[in-house]
Amino acid sequence: FLRWSLGYAPPTPWVRETALAIHLATVIPAIPLGAYVFLAKKGGARHRLLGKIWLALMFVTAVSTVFIRNVNDGQFSWIHLFTLLTFISVPQVIITARRRHFDAHRRAVR
Repeated sequence: FLRWSLGYAPPTPWVRETALAIHLATVIPAIPLGAYVFLAKKGGARHRLLGKIWLALMFVTAVSTVFIRNVNDGQFSWIHLFTLLTFISVPQVIITARRRHFDAHRRAVR
């Protein structure tokens, strides 16, 4: 499992297909939701709730990409750098918002 999750063994087709379905099911609603949260009024209960939903969608999207490796013969490709960026950014976004460091929060979201 460790070799497979690190990209050293090709995933079985059902894993890849399931991961792709999860990826699409989470990224498609995340795009307009993220745009809305980014453009709408900040700081209210709606912003916080929709922001949490958006972060959860983006995190699940990133997790699913670990299992999608069609492009590079079963290995990770350059596009997986966005997965790493998401794994780093999601905690930063949460921590900066909770600490009320809104300038840092905006930078982490962008």
